[in-house]
Amino acid sequence: MTHGVLTSTTAFEFVTRLARELSVGKIELPGFPQVFAQVCRALNDPATDAAKMASIVGAEPALAARLLAMANSVAFAEIGKAVGDLPAAIIRLGDINVRSAADGAGRVVLTMN
Repeated sequence: MTHGVLTSTTAFEFVTRLARELSVGKIELPGFPQVFAQVCRALNDPATDAAKMASIVGAEPALAARLLAMANSVAFAEIGKAVGDLPAAIIRLGDINVRSAADGAGRVVLTMN
């Protein structure tokens, strides 16, 4: 994955799509199992960049928060170099850790249900 300068574009697309769904009274937010499946498919696609992965992960706020927290943890962050957006967090963590976080979060959700 490569870091794209599409962070604001991705956010705008999400907000635009959400506004469109709100205007017709229908909001479809994917459940966690669907998001996890999308994350896995995207990680297996060499054409997926960090901005695309961020748009997928952003559909599950708990997972997005988990990735940001991990990326800024002592294990991954250099002192004084915090990341505040998903694409940067995804790049810092790498594919294996993104998959692991998504899998772990999915197991928690399934256990709670």
